[in-house]
Amino acid sequence: MLSIQLPTFPIVTTERLVLRELRPSDAEQVFALRSDPLVMQHVNRPLAKTIEDASALIDLINSMVAANDAVQWAITLKGDDAFIGLIGFWRIVKEHHYGELGYMLAHEHWGKGYLSEAIGALVPFGFNTLCFHRIEAITRPENTASIRALEKNGFVREAHLKENIFWNGVFHDSLHFGRLARPFAVVAIQKKKPTIFAQQRKAMAKAELKTKVNEASVDAFIDKQPEAVAADCHTIIKLMKKATGEEPKMWGTSIVGFGRYAYEGASGRSGEWMITGFSPRKTNLTIYVMMGFEKEAALMKKLGKHTTGKSCLYIKKLADIDMKLLEELVVKGVKAMAKTRIT
Repeated sequence: MLSIQLPTFPIVTTERLVLRELRPSDAEQVFALRSDPLVMQHVNRPLAKTIEDASALIDLINSMVAANDAVQWAITLKGDDAFIGLIGFWRIVKEHHYGELGYMLAHEHWGKGYLSEAIGALVPFGFNTLCFHRIEAITRPENTASIRALEKNGFVREAHLKENIFWNGVFHDSLHFGRLARPFAVVAIQKKKPTIFAQQRKAMAKAELKTKVNEASVDAFIDKQPEAVAADCHTIIKLMKKATGEEPKMWGTSIVGFGRYAYEGASGRSGEWMITGFSPRKTNLTIYVMMGFEKEAALMKKLGKHTTGKSCLYIKKLADIDMKLLEELVVKGVKAMAKTRIT
């Protein structure tokens, strides 16, 4: 099962936007958004009637974020912290490793490409940080702006369900879109709409990855962990130092990484990431094996108690797995990154 653990709320920036945590002080703007019939025309939720309705929504969203059951951001413009919209993975299905993307934007900001830009930043966040295997979104056939934003970001129309939603006395159709961590869906869009795809590559390439290597103390970070977890962390450090020949470095505030490699995704976004690494979470140890696990089915069957995401191996404790097989897996993962490794 997928494990979502965000020790601090992730701020995501793009060329024109800052996606930040939703705050109680946003209640007035949230009320204006959720009480606007134009904004809510394609949303199967009642119009907000009072500021208290907006405050209750903010509390609900933040409680779901705290429980790691959702991640939703307030949309703001760079240089202006005022709330103008809402976007995020409002439903995360951990058992099946996917998140459902939802969004809405104040109507005075429509037609400027803001939602497409925000989606372009959150898709790689969902795959790379949250380790989703799949992201999906549901909209109505008449919501052409939403459809365009999804298709620009490599989502594929997977189903058209006829009159499956009954809302306000009317049966509505719904369109189901999906995108997998695998890049084939993006390639298909690129061949079909090269101009749109080129614009999307440019927008996503400018989105900043907030989890970066830094000079914070690895030892101090490990010392904050419970005794048994710290002991496992030291064992993993020894294993990964041997596999990479690199010293451990902090990435962000909660990941210990080894080495670096350069990447450029199908979206055009480029940067640097760790060769391998790990993160002690509240409910498990997350081990990053960037090559993934699809070609290691036989090894994974023998490994012991674990679950996986796209490039994330989740274990409760090292005693649950075969350490020789873990070392073999990490070594293979390091070798797989040799061509793009930064030395």
